[in-house]
Amino acid sequence: MSAGGAAVLALAGAWLTGEVVLQAWQWHRGRGGGRSEWASLVVLVLVGFACGPAAGPFQGFLVLPRPVALWVGLAIALVGITFRFASIIVLGRFFRGVVTIQADHEVVRRGPYRVIRHPSYLGALVGVLGFGLTGGSVAAALVMTAVVGIGLGYRIAVEERALRAGLGAAYEQYAATTGRLLPRFRRPVAPSPTGTGRSDSSKPAAPVVGNPDRP
Repeated sequence: MSAGGAAVLALAGAWLTGEVVLQAWQWHRGRGGGRSEWASLVVLVLVGFACGPAAGPFQGFLVLPRPVALWVGLAIALVGITFRFASIIVLGRFFRGVVTIQADHEVVRRGPYRVIRHPSYLGALVGVLGFGLTGGSVAAALVMTAVVGIGLGYRIAVEERALRAGLGAAYEQYAATTGRLLPRFRRPVAPSPTGTGRSDSSKPAAPVVGNPDRP
């Protein structure tokens, strides 16, 4: 086996091992809560198995030189995996493999969660893109990422529905100022022509001359 192939297997093994260890650690730290939702986890497992076969027909398109694709792909995968694990650690005991609202659940606004709501899923997508690139085809890598993205999109929808139901206004306010997977850039409010920041509708009405009730 080549050095590149060994590196791919080693990084994939490290990712899988890290997922298992973090899942077990966070589950142990977590506290009881409401009913857990398992369907979205099953969907993620299924798309994980499906992304490779789905990308197969695209292996001959947008092909990069093998050494370039291999090492660039590994670098991207490493960045994505590291970002995912760092995000999970920041989330702490509120991270679960299954969607669960814990007894004392709260909105986490630290680290990457200050600007995006699901940084660990963003890291997973970047990791999949990187591993896809190690095969040499940009097209196949994009297809793999898109397939996994469909599963993650479903997971995010389920998770956010549970968080809104469990945390109420606190999560609604958080969602209004952050993006799901990318930061939300808000356009600044333009000042009014008077420079006071007040709109015309906020100005007092002009006085009425005369008595409008008089015939």
